[in-house]
Amino acid sequence: MKRPVALLVCSLFSGVVAAELSPMSDDAMSKVDGEGLGIVLEDYSFHAGSEVDASNGAAVFEITGIKTSDGRQVTVKADNFFIGGKGSAEFVDNGDGTSSFVVNPTTVNVGRLNNPVEISQRDGDDIDVRAPNKGVLEIAMPDLVAIDGDPVWTGHTMDPCLKAGAAECAKFDSREAVDGGYRGERIDFGLEINAEFEGSPDSDTPLTLYVKEAVFDGSYIRLWGDETATGSESESDQRNLTLANIRLNMYTPDVLIASCGVDGNTCGDAVHIKHLAMDLIIGVGEIQPAMLSVTSDGNLQLEVEALPAPTAAGQPTRISTILNDQSDAADWAATEKDFYDNYYNDTIPGVKTKSNFYIGDPTISNPTFETAGGLKVGDTYLGTSKIEGLQIQYMKMTTHDIGG
Repeated sequence: MKRPVALLVCSLFSGVVAAELSPMSDDAMSKVDGEGLGIVLEDYSFHAGSEVDASNGAAVFEITGIKTSDGRQVTVKADNFFIGGKGSAEFVDNGDGTSSFVVNPTTVNVGRLNNPVEISQRDGDDIDVRAPNKGVLEIAMPDLVAIDGDPVWTGHTMDPCLKAGAAECAKFDSREAVDGGYRGERIDFGLEINAEFEGSPDSDTPLTLYVKEAVFDGSYIRLWGDETATGSESESDQRNLTLANIRLNMYTPDVLIASCGVDGNTCGDAVHIKHLAMDLIIGVGEIQPAMLSVTSDGNLQLEVEALPAPTAAGQPTRISTILNDQSDAADWAATEKDFYDNYYNDTIPGVKTKSNFYIGDPTISNPTFETAGGLKVGDTYLGTSKIEGLQIQYMKMTTHDIGG
């Protein structure tokens, strides 16, 4: 991947920076010809929510305007929404079989100078982009780098390293925090979601999510525009759409999902997942893009287009048009066959088509159970699961108005 030459370094909330930024002269700026922007956040933390500290006017994070079928207002609050470093939150035992969720974010580095978050314009003709003749906006997390040269995924089989969880896995270039040393680049994040129903305070539905030491290396979203996503030249079929390819990688040793009271002080049992790993692929170049659009009634829609059908005799399809730069119709069928073979075998050069998931040791237990040394009598173990080689052949997701 091409490296941007412009870097922005931020120090937020705490910490001492040993160097200082110096202004660049016009002459120095004229010699910069970078292709993107690299962003590094040093000693970063974020904490927001309507219930964090009402006395100091903390920002309110709410979604309003939702109504039930009988016309009652619904307010969705995201309390204790935080991003930080190792140990940013904990479930504290109340001594009565319940727990409290306490958030006190530490700081973390998001990217680092030799492996930043990148915002760049990619050439759609690049082999790992495959959106010919298009300029593609890419927002990418730090590269997925295997320190000892081993890949995280070996073909469609998960590397055994992941079974130990991200915190113990030495293969990630994003480092674990070191006490008294560097902050590391593995992120704790979480939030409390509370849906309040007008006139029915007892029907509130609070839910708490906490993800520890997550690594997002290799994730990206690529965006570009297209008027004819279907390949049709008919004016009636032309649509102004944003097309996207998304890769979401996440590796974490701990995910906790708990049901807590609206004050966060009474948390019962939680689902605890140890060693969650995912490599989710949404969209493959311009041949099978994810399409982001708004429906006529104002709802958001995400659709992954189905693969084009094989060509009819003497007729090119979108596969032929995009991949074959020759006008000889005899090449169309061969081009398409090669694409289908590579698509289903996940062997397209530079592009992945298959997703993988690993869900390790999920249990239902009091969220403080791990402090007692592991599973206890009465914990419910749900069994480890993994999905390898999942392909999204077609997907359509649309939001809906739930008002009356």
